[in-house]
Amino acid sequence: MSETGDATLIGSLDGTATREWLARCFELCGQACEQAGATAAEAYAINLAVEEACTNIVDHAYSGGPPGPIEIGFWKEAGPPARLVIVIGDRAPLFDPGQAPEPDLDASVEDRPIGGLGWFLIETMMDSFEHSERAGGGNCLRLVKSIGIGGHT
Repeated sequence: MSETGDATLIGSLDGTATREWLARCFELCGQACEQAGATAAEAYAINLAVEEACTNIVDHAYSGGPPGPIEIGFWKEAGPPARLVIVIGDRAPLFDPGQAPEPDLDASVEDRPIGGLGWFLIETMMDSFEHSERAGGGNCLRLVKSIGIGGHT
């Protein structure tokens, strides 16, 4: 897993898709946002998208078997505007985000099932995302967010 071009690697983490890995991942995500110069609003969006993607891998990607490998890398691309690129990889069976059901945003909270907003949030919070099959099997998710362009929470 690598980012190409004039991007600078500012953090990476690999391991096994467990809750313990998630805690370390979320800490690294916060550090990467700060190091990259993301505003509070941008960091919130990035953290939410990374949390959704990685939690889905931990909770669902290896279901029925032992947890498998997971890795994440954070790259900063020079601007303007600068961008933070996050690449998340696993070796789980191929998943097609296009097959994820659309959430019913008009349903009341009481009628809405728990979960199901992950891909919607990723699409909403990030400037772009791209999912592909990894060479040798698995999934690769590339998230991109422009940073340092304003906005506060």
